[in-house]
Amino acid sequence: MDSQAEHKNVWGRFGLYLRTVRHLRVLQLLHLIKFRVFSYQTRAKNYDFSIGNLEKECGFSLDGFKIEKSPTNKDLLSFEKQKQNYWLDHSVSLLDQYSRHYFNELNIDNINDIQKISRIKTWLETVETFSQPGWDAYPLSLRIVNWIKFLRASGNRENEILSSLALQVEHLYQNIEYHLLGNHLFANAKALVFAGLNFKHKRARRYRKVGFKILKGELEEQFLTDGGHFELSPLYHSIILVDLLDLIAECRMNHKNLVLAEQEILKTMEEKSIKMHSWLQTMSHPDGKISFFNDSNFSHQFSNDDIERYMSVLNIRKYSSEGHTIDLPESGLTRLDNKRFVVLFKSSNIQSQYQPGHTHADNLSLELSLAGTRCIVNSGISTYEKSEQRDFQRSTSAHSALELNNADSDEVWASFRVGRRSKIVERCFSDGVDSSKIFASHDGYSYLPGHPIVSRSIELCQNHVEVIDWVKSAKSYPVVIRFYLHPQIQVKSVDNGDIHFSQAGIEILRMISTHELLISKSKFFPNFKSECPNTCVSMVIKPSKNIKCVTKFVKCK
Repeated sequence: MDSQAEHKNVWGRFGLYLRTVRHLRVLQLLHLIKFRVFSYQTRAKNYDFSIGNLEKECGFSLDGFKIEKSPTNKDLLSFEKQKQNYWLDHSVSLLDQYSRHYFNELNIDNINDIQKISRIKTWLETVETFSQPGWDAYPLSLRIVNWIKFLRASGNRENEILSSLALQVEHLYQNIEYHLLGNHLFANAKALVFAGLNFKHKRARRYRKVGFKILKGELEEQFLTDGGHFELSPLYHSIILVDLLDLIAECRMNHKNLVLAEQEILKTMEEKSIKMHSWLQTMSHPDGKISFFNDSNFSHQFSNDDIERYMSVLNIRKYSSEGHTIDLPESGLTRLDNKRFVVLFKSSNIQSQYQPGHTHADNLSLELSLAGTRCIVNSGISTYEKSEQRDFQRSTSAHSALELNNADSDEVWASFRVGRRSKIVERCFSDGVDSSKIFASHDGYSYLPGHPIVSRSIELCQNHVEVIDWVKSAKSYPVVIRFYLHPQIQVKSVDNGDIHFSQAGIEILRMISTHELLISKSKFFPNFKSECPNTCVSMVIKPSKNIKCVTKFVKCK
């Protein structure tokens, strides 16, 4: 019985839920019950608090840092057409609804302050207090920070706006996302710290205390020793890194008012930001953009270049990984780099076991660049909506990896859920003078009869990359190995187990395999609501107990 059929029967669904829920923390379960049962609106609505004022003085300036381009131009045009209906349009995806309430556009230069204030007031008139999704904790967190940044920079102190902002902070404080944890909880803490440092009313001290307390715990919980964020998504890693930089800037602005414990947290954040930037550079291609492991695409408002400029303004040391082979053992990620080829490889366990929502079934997948050009990629993501598209984009079959028995290496389901999880059972890295090599095995299919183990080794030599895939099992299973081409790479010629690739008509790469290479049309998903055609090269291997497939990527002369 395949996994899809298993999930359709009652006992199969029960097992699926059990395999998923068993990883949750007791804290999550308790707060999930609280979140589902009790109305959060009443508590904030009945709470009487006095509003203070935003701090006007700060000893630190970010005037030297601006975002030069905005991915929200289409969004702004949509707002101009819809006005009040813009925030009430439920025909778009939940992600789109959320992003419209973030107010990221307040921190860009393509609309003036008068238009920004008008937009805030239109939101106040249109969106009902405590209504979803605008008053959900995550969009609240991002909006609070964006409003504070803008209001402080513009000097606007209109009571109508400040009163709403104060109520939003109180509502967030009473609805912290302890049921989700992960990057959502970090965003909640960031907003509370911003509010605590900028408002002067009595509740502000409590926001500040709770925000810093959460930050302290999550800096230890979510940040790995090799610099990675524990959700292991380059996209969310960059988002969290910008959150860290925002918090560093905010704390430096208020440095004279920080108590000793808060100063220590600031120091920790500065240290973490250096490691996080190093990790981000390691897991980015030579084109300066992130790789596509787990939930990743190019949708983040801040590019890698923006992040580097931000760090320069903050005078935080930066790191370049160009030309360096680096292994990140705790993250389970590797960069093989000889200045010609760059191979990025994932061989990791799920680090955020209780919050694997952005996890893909992409263990032992790889991406490859040659001479600064992306050649082999994973497929990326275009949606978070529960759909066949979302299921495919998280599946093993959407990645440059080995798929066994038409099943996923990790039991991804329902957009953000994971049941059965693969574990790395063997991993070895070596970096020599003439070559670098990474080998890893996972047990993601070991639940099947015969307990198959899947392995992949990648060896980077001067002018070629050798990839060897193995399956060892006491029972035979069919195998498909896929390599997805970046849209800019075309197939020039095919001869059984030998393919030549070109870019802009120039032959750049040759792929040679011990098995027949098949060509099929596919899609690449570089952004949300975006897709473009690309090519998938696959090897369909007949059922066998022990399988070995050797593939070489050779630089053309």
